Amino acid sequence: MRREDSRSRFGADLVIGRGALSAMRDLLWTQSTLWLLGNSLAALASRSAYAAEQWGIVVLIARATTPATVGIYGLASAIVAPVFGLFSMDLRALLATDYNGRHRATEYMTVRLATALLAMLCALAGAVLLGYSSMFLLVVLLVALRRVVEGLSDILFAVMQKHERMDLPARSSTVKALVSVTAAGLLLMTTHSFLLALSALVLASLGILLLYDARLVEKVEPRGFWRADLVRGHGLVRQAAPLGLVTALIAFQTSVPRFFLAAYQGDIGVGHLTVLSHFLIAGTIVNGAFQQSAGPRLARYYTTRQRDRFVSGVIVLCGASAFLGVAAVGVVVFAGSAILALVYGQAYVEFAEVLPVLMVAGIASYVFASVSTALTVMRQLRMQAVAATCSVIVCVSVSWILIPSGGAMGAAWAIVAAITANLLVSGAALVREVACCDRTQSRL
Repeated sequence: MRREDSRSRFGADLVIGRGALSAMRDLLWTQSTLWLLGNSLAALASRSAYAAEQWGIVVLIARATTPATVGIYGLASAIVAPVFGLFSMDLRALLATDYNGRHRATEYMTVRLATALLAMLCALAGAVLLGYSSMFLLVVLLVALRRVVEGLSDILFAVMQKHERMDLPARSSTVKALVSVTAAGLLLMTTHSFLLALSALVLASLGILLLYDARLVEKVEPRGFWRADLVRGHGLVRQAAPLGLVTALIAFQTSVPRFFLAAYQGDIGVGHLTVLSHFLIAGTIVNGAFQQSAGPRLARYYTTRQRDRFVSGVIVLCGASAFLGVAAVGVVVFAGSAILALVYGQAYVEFAEVLPVLMVAGIASYVFASVSTALTVMRQLRMQAVAATCSVIVCVSVSWILIPSGGAMGAAWAIVAAITANLLVSGAALVREVACCDRTQSRL
């Protein structure tokens, strides 16, 4: 083999001597990257609208009801999220990065519908076994129903994302946020009924799916998505199952501190952590815009063996995520109390000291999301399950030690420890995988 051929890695046109830094410089000045920037802004708008919707709902509940009611909503979400995470299998990420079209979009839709309904039944069964009241079971049912509908929209968004049309999900998310928050707000102000507000959220999500999202997806892939496709669905489930375990473990990691607080401080303690956690969740959703827009492009670089562009893209993605986390910490350090008073009211200001700790967890969480995107593109799914398992063990251990005496502050440190453990294990796996690819190519 000629020396020139042996020096090519991942089949890229770039030579090794230029390195990842040179590739990064070239990447930042290409027209395709400007297109990527535009998609990132559209994804940011989409995720921001979704964050505003989720946060707005919590704010409305906090303003119109009591911390205990917020705690009921937070505990119901803590039960529903891990179950849906397990059965959802992060199909959106797989579909959006399925560069070679290994599975049809109808397969993803069929699997999502079947697993979402199964997840709803499992969440209800879990709540029954835990001995919760009938009113709490109804809250779990409504929260789960909304997740079923949103899961179907998520598959349509993945098709748009695969075609790098992030402006379409942004439109849908904006419309849905306005409709959902308005409907829930009007019902809470006029009836003060928490259950009616949740029912309105379910109907709003269903209406947007059928009347708006189904029309938007036809702009990029004009064919029916409602036709059952069970023939090849089993293969997709086998491929995606490890990622479902990862998603469930990460969601369970978020739920563990709430379970400990419920045991030691009741619904009020869970309510306090729920409103504080939405600062972290909001940042996570914004950071997800980077992952959604970069995922298909990273998949193209990796699949076409453009090693330097892939590595430099991951570095840029991790750097942007870290910058977002550091900025969030700065904001809450200087203005945390004022923000809590403005958004939730004076009743929550006493927990302002917990916010900076939660946002430190955000730095690790945002960078971890970038690393996870790279591992998903490389289809290193089992290693992600190992990392998530380690993080859950750390979260349970730290929660058991700190929450009984520390309350919300102990829960915040448990979240920091868990996410840091996940980042360290996942980051080590990513570095090892890139090094293995380099050694494999050098022997060719």
